[in-house]
Amino acid sequence: MKKIALILTALAGMVFMGCKSANTIKLEGSWEVSEFELNGVAQQICVSDMTVKANGDSVIDINGNSGVNIFFGSADVNGTSVKIRDNLASTRMAGEPAAMEYEDNFIATLAGSDTWSVTDGKLTVKNSANGGTLVFVKK
Repeated sequence: MKKIALILTALAGMVFMGCKSANTIKLEGSWEVSEFELNGVAQQICVSDMTVKANGDSVIDINGNSGVNIFFGSADVNGTSVKIRDNLASTRMAGEPAAMEYEDNFIATLAGSDTWSVTDGKLTVKNSANGGTLVFVKK
């Protein structure tokens, strides 16, 4: 009888915790930039990464290092479509000009991204408006 009560309690907890979709679960984890192209031109990569955590069925929280500063925010996910919410923010430290340019391009590509996909352990983020593609690998 105690086992049945324990199982029922566990099942009830799972129901009330909320659901995570397969799409958000695939995105979860710590990722490091391995490739960055802007309009077909490979960009020199600064140390940059992103951590993704599912926050419900179709919402993810993101944070990471954009080259010089730390960024954080959230996004809505629907299949392979993604929309970064208006809450994307960043610290405001200055760095070397090349690193600051990289960071500006990285943030612009990420903030305006419209599709994300995970294939063969790589997270590909695309921004059709600026022609940017970020490729991340698991850390």
